[in-house]
Amino acid sequence: MKRSYFSLFNVTSLGIIILLFLATLWLWRGFWRNQQFDQAVEKQVTAERNASEYALPTKLATTTTIDSISEIPTTSAAQIIIAANTVSTTPEEKIENNNSASHVAISPLTGALTLGEDDVNLIVPYASQAPERNWDQPWQDACEEAALLMLDAYYKGYGLSPLSAKDEMQKMIDWETEQGWGGSVDIEHIKKIANDYLNFKKKIIIVENPSVEQIKKFIDVGNPVLVVADGKVLPNKYYANGGPMYHALIIRGYTADKFITNDPGVNRGANFVFPIEAVMNALHDWNDGDVKNGRKVILVLE
Repeated sequence: MKRSYFSLFNVTSLGIIILLFLATLWLWRGFWRNQQFDQAVEKQVTAERNASEYALPTKLATTTTIDSISEIPTTSAAQIIIAANTVSTTPEEKIENNNSASHVAISPLTGALTLGEDDVNLIVPYASQAPERNWDQPWQDACEEAALLMLDAYYKGYGLSPLSAKDEMQKMIDWETEQGWGGSVDIEHIKKIANDYLNFKKKIIIVENPSVEQIKKFIDVGNPVLVVADGKVLPNKYYANGGPMYHALIIRGYTADKFITNDPGVNRGANFVFPIEAVMNALHDWNDGDVKNGRKVILVLE
């Protein structure tokens, strides 16, 4: 009887040890995959922060594919694309092959996008409108401030962290409150923030009923485009509650049929890809809350 109990104890102990070993292996597997993903994103962030000219467009001329990351959602096998980019020496020219820089064209949410020689992707720092993932007010309505902050960082040549983004957006919101504004901000007030608070040195223009070609031409000469839109129409499955009624984001690049954006309405919205047609359909200003009937406008510096 003692031997039976002893044997049962040994078998049970061995089973527990095996289970603990397997559980440890599983945890390390997840940790290793997360490390892979973090390293890929860090490469992108480092490349963007190290870009010497924030106001110049980046064009992907050639691509090299390395190991895929299974955690990145995409319609096909997600791949990290590392490309040799060419940057123009003057903002008036459309991308000449003079200087080169390393760039990773990757979105944590829409996957990797292979860019051809006619495609452009500007190096625009990213900020979520809810930097600490707190979507209570004022952050629920802070997309306009986040979009303006990304333009400010791009043109003035500084990087953005969640803490610095939160601090700068809060200051912007406080300034708006002093002006008697609140909540959503229409395109005219966005322009006023850019002029009076952020003190942009470039001319700020509002373009009504823009064409796709106009938007692409702005990007060609190194000027990202601030878009205001009906968030319910934008096809971003990561939005909560079917999307915001009114939303602002940055178009930073394009392919033949896609816009590459920095979308502050999600926590990892850098390089978020939308079909061009979807963005153009969604363009609408605040219009005192009647967004669906708001005019189609964009804001850009030139």
